[in-house]
Amino acid sequence: MIEWQFADLDSKCADMDFCAPESVGKHLPTWYKDIKGDIKKYFPPGFGRDHTARYCLGLHGLASVGYTSPLPMDLTTFDYDPNPLGDLNLHPATLSGTKWCNPMPGAPVDEHLHNYEWNLRLLEWPWRAKLPKGWRLLITGYMLDWTDDWYCFSGSPPAIAAKIPHKFKKYSQTLDPKFDYFSLEFVVAIRNGVTIPKGTCMFTAIPIPPGS
Repeated sequence: MIEWQFADLDSKCADMDFCAPESVGKHLPTWYKDIKGDIKKYFPPGFGRDHTARYCLGLHGLASVGYTSPLPMDLTTFDYDPNPLGDLNLHPATLSGTKWCNPMPGAPVDEHLHNYEWNLRLLEWPWRAKLPKGWRLLITGYMLDWTDDWYCFSGSPPAIAAKIPHKFKKYSQTLDPKFDYFSLEFVVAIRNGVTIPKGTCMFTAIPIPPGS
């Protein structure tokens, strides 16, 4: 149903471990893998139901719903050097009226990105999804772990069109008109001063059939 195609990267990026997007179930967080099923392992008996999240059917479902790929390198709040995930920093004013554009205490509201609590970055993974015509690709945050230091925004980008050549010039594979292609990209808000470590799962990519 879905095929992931890898971009033709510069040789300087060849040593990076760009794992192809795989089922979320293959990249479960440590807390989920280690948690015991019996809540009495952590709390005295008799407290409501004796089951932990190990038996949550909803979480089991999330593990099979979409695809993810671990971060191939550390990602810092501000990185103006070109890297395989892109170097596009967005001004917090693009989300004016939300918490994402709050300035640092005592800092003026101006063009300097370092003056804000959050840095907004567009990350472009070197993969694209090949899906049957009429399907869409929903990209949202990784749904089995949580942090106060960064946030992945949800989105459903349109199919790559031939009139936007930069979206497919990085790929040796040609576009088959019988399919639609979707870039694997999203915007992330990173708290000022934070580094997201290599190996972190940041996103979930979910193929959506027509009519859903």
